[in-house]
Amino acid sequence: MKTRLLSFDELTNHLSNEGKASDNQVQIQRMTSAMQWAIKNELTDRQKTCISLYFFEQKSIPQIAKALSLNKSTISRHLTKGKKAIQKVVSYRCAERLANTYQKF
Repeated sequence: MKTRLLSFDELTNHLSNEGKASDNQVQIQRMTSAMQWAIKNELTDRQKTCISLYFFEQKSIPQIAKALSLNKSTISRHLTKGKKAIQKVVSYRCAERLANTYQKF
């Protein structure tokens, strides 16, 4: 069975439309856990650095490029590849859990 990657928007929509608020909190926690695992285990050191600076420290691509002495296009590539890796893991792990949930019915 081929698994389709969910976008972050699709995943968020799905979580917000499902069941009770407490169920949503559990699923959001699972998604967060999957994201943390992906960042820790699937990204290169450079991707981790770029993701951290961009998303957590709110730095712009030019600011990151200057701080790391890299070209802006290189930073953009690291961000794109890092986001795709995170999305793939989160989508797979959440889809797997959803499939297991629905198989019980």
